[in-house]
Amino acid sequence: MLRSILTPRAAAQRQAIRTPVPPPSDRSRLLLCLLDELRTSFVLAGITTNTLNAFGRNPTLLCWIAAFVPSDPIIFPSAKANLIDGIDSSQLQYATHFYRHLPLAKLSLNTLLGDADPRSLKEVCDTWRSLCGIAELAMKEMDRYFCHDDPNELYLSDDIRRLLIAVKAGQSPCLINGRPEMPAWFQRRHQPRVQANLVAHLRYGQMTAPVLVVNISVGGCGVEQAPPLPLEAIVELRLESGRLLEAAVRWQNGTRAGLLFSTPLSYRDPLISAG
Repeated sequence: MLRSILTPRAAAQRQAIRTPVPPPSDRSRLLLCLLDELRTSFVLAGITTNTLNAFGRNPTLLCWIAAFVPSDPIIFPSAKANLIDGIDSSQLQYATHFYRHLPLAKLSLNTLLGDADPRSLKEVCDTWRSLCGIAELAMKEMDRYFCHDDPNELYLSDDIRRLLIAVKAGQSPCLINGRPEMPAWFQRRHQPRVQANLVAHLRYGQMTAPVLVVNISVGGCGVEQAPPLPLEAIVELRLESGRLLEAAVRWQNGTRAGLLFSTPLSYRDPLISAG
């Protein structure tokens, strides 16, 4: 794993100075969603390149690659059009280059489906490695403008850059048992999630619907059986215990949704410590 690059002493020091993620305060929630969208795109590009790097040794990896190809952005176009408070499109130059080159990189993958020529594989690998190089520059850009005051976000950026640097060099750090996998450090993010199975009622406007809380962290929770909800809609989540939590809809995929709490929980909160 990429974390093995750290010496035991450095890893211990790094863990010791980790701090809880502060409340969003005056930062736009859309900004937080944008940063998450960018990081996810960059990590997926890294995993795709990771898989291509190993493709020559194991051609069956192609069947897994589709699950990790970055999707088209949803929030980024609004940021590029200067529609998100606190963000100027001039602060996203490399991110713009990344999404401009992404369709070409996706198109290059199609050549592997019908062309076994090793030269085609090299061209596709070079295309995706170049895309990861752009993503690395975009990460530095994000840190300079948006993440310079948050240690946890800088640690996450450091991990993502390590991944991008490794795959640019032709390595495959995200292969586990011969299959590409999302890095554990990215799944954890910087807020440990506790698995849950809590029945709750979600209220949005005049609509109330039963949902199931499946995981929870100090910053938010994941729910299933959710009705269609607008991005960034403010909702109320009432647990069976009667406890009421206010949150914003951060993402939704079918009936699954991610909610960002308006007020982060304490790490000693029973919902966290009981897990």
